[in-house]
Amino acid sequence: MGQSLKLDIPVQISALSDVTTRIEEFCDAADIPMASAFKVNLVIQELVTNSVNHGDFGGREPEISLSINCDGRQVEMLFEDNAAPFDPFTETPAPDLGSNVSERPIGGLGIHLIRSFSDQSSHEHVGGKNRIRLVSPVE
Repeated sequence: MGQSLKLDIPVQISALSDVTTRIEEFCDAADIPMASAFKVNLVIQELVTNSVNHGDFGGREPEISLSINCDGRQVEMLFEDNAAPFDPFTETPAPDLGSNVSERPIGGLGIHLIRSFSDQSSHEHVGGKNRIRLVSPVE
């Protein structure tokens, strides 16, 4: 039987510390190796940060939730917010990784990391919520 974690996350950057701790505890309980646990935590931190800093909640009470499941072979993450529809996988241009760091425009690197750390990624907007599903191998 696998491990599961469900969180309602306050829509504020200060919540990241508690989220990080909870994910670390989950990864430890699920026997997820440190390298994979690092990737899971980085992905979730990036999603929360993007939602908090860039989400258009249009006057609605902001909501973010997270579900993580691990069956020993892979970690499945489901991240949801109630911001305006936004698909980071199609609406965020790929970063220019070949140019000098000081010459690159800001943005896009976090989504690039999310893509590279996940075997599967998808977005849908259902019931007024953005739903991002990611699956990463346990390595």
